[in-house]
Amino acid sequence: MAPTVTALLCFGLCLGQGIRALAESLPRPTLHADPGPLVPKETPVTLRCRGHPEATWYRLMKGITKIQGYQGIGAEAQFIISSMSKDTAGHLHCLYWIGYALSEPSEPLEVVATGYYSPPQLSAEPSQHVAWGHNVTLRCRSPWAYNRFVLYREGGANSSQWGVRQSQSDFLIPAVAAHHEGNYSCFVFHSQHPHTWSLPSAPLELRVTGLPRLQTGIWLGISALLILFFLLFLLFLLLRYHRKHQARQWTGGKEAGVEESLRRYSQDEDVPPESPYATMENIQIEEHGQVNTQVEDPQEVTYAHLIHHTPNQDLEYISPFPSEESTLYAPLAIQEVS
Repeated sequence: MAPTVTALLCFGLCLGQGIRALAESLPRPTLHADPGPLVPKETPVTLRCRGHPEATWYRLMKGITKIQGYQGIGAEAQFIISSMSKDTAGHLHCLYWIGYALSEPSEPLEVVATGYYSPPQLSAEPSQHVAWGHNVTLRCRSPWAYNRFVLYREGGANSSQWGVRQSQSDFLIPAVAAHHEGNYSCFVFHSQHPHTWSLPSAPLELRVTGLPRLQTGIWLGISALLILFFLLFLLFLLLRYHRKHQARQWTGGKEAGVEESLRRYSQDEDVPPESPYATMENIQIEEHGQVNTQVEDPQEVTYAHLIHHTPNQDLEYISPFPSEESTLYAPLAIQEVS
């Protein structure tokens, strides 16, 4: 009998150490409230506990009191509280099992039931429009004797977790900056019932006016750079347009000169417009004609420059290339005189 008892004791100790080691290696679960931990009384709220994909059992706890249990395999369990009350409000946590191994509890989530008292009034001193870097005081006032005040800023799914609790009703915000902007409201409650709050006050929108000098200088510098880049771009476009205009004028003048030359050739009766050269095998120089210049062609063809002037006694010099007269070039056939 003694060996059997000893074996059972050893087996139990080994099993307990194994379960403990497995539990220590399990990830800690997380608990979230949807839509948020500030829940009006008698309204539903969903609590999500995320644990391990192989978890077989989840449990929602308030302190050491079980609220709900969930059986099933999955990485997340949902606990639905159909009506929020004083009994379900408070610090909640969840845990899960894998077989016989129990995880550590999640971080406590504070769930508050609101709407048990009349709403307070929230005001800003000196004003809800505050200059950058100045101080502002938000005051939460109530005609009833409450000894706890909560300042709450709206602005997101988890914004209800942002709050400042104190026994005084004045909340000082020093050196106001851009991240302090938003809608604020306040709650009141008794210290004996920390999880049952009043209705929220009317929202107060806090606005920050003006910019710090550093940011003002940065914006001025950026604006000056943008204006400079814009002026440089306009200058570039003007220079480009000017160059294109000059190129068009130069091309147009050249084409006009070519057209004028062709027009003069076409108006000349002695030279056909199709060709400025007249090909002739034999040219007889008339009695009043005069040959002034002969030019040898690279292909061994001789051309003669004909000047249509009648020489007289008063003619001292005739330019070989008259500027205003048409010029005719014709190849000459040189014949030997026998």
